Order: sequence, then structure tokens, then C-alpha cells
Amino acid sequence: MAGAALAACAQPPPAPSPRLLLTAAPGAPGGEALRAAVAARAGVAVVLWAPVDARTAGLRLACSGAACDEAIARLRADTALVAALVADELGRVPPPPARDAAR
Repeated sequence: MAGAALAACAQPPPAPSPRLLLTAAPGAPGGEALRAAVAARAGVAVVLWAPVDARTAGLRLACSGAACDEAIARLRADTALVAALVADELGRVPPPPARDAAR
């Protein structure tokens, strides 16, 4: 029993959901109502919500792996709520250059 508990502790934590950039469909609610609608449609909580403008927000969902893939698919399928949902590539830090590339 203790061995199973220790093995569970040794597992790395699941990777967080990707950062996403959502553009709301025309007629979709705005502000906190949009956040609530996104969480309800995704079926998971929205753990990061960063509005860019009235129709666009950066977000991260409370899921990982296949559960996130399914939540993202549910959001993309709801065209009355979501006009576009893409990975937020601007929020990613590029890897450092290779050591032999440095001068």
C-alpha cells in the first residue's frame, strides 16, 4: 500500500492545458458571462482568463491530456459561442539556442 502511494508521488504532474486564444462569435456574451459560458461549454473550469479586447481573451483550462483535447473540441464545435480558438503561440518562450550556435 505504501509502495503505491510512493509510486503515485513519483509521477510527474500532468501537463497543464495549453494557453489558448479565443475569439467570441458575434452575439456571444462578453466579460465574465463569456468566461462562464466557455467553462460551461468546455465542461471544465477556466483557470486563466486574460481579456485582450471585447471579443478576444487568452485562457487556460483546468484539464490535461485527452480531457483537454475533448474540452477544446467542444468549444470549437460551438460556433454560436466561439468564432476561433487557437494555441497562444505568443505566450511561449522559445528554446535557447544550441551551445555550438553561440558566438
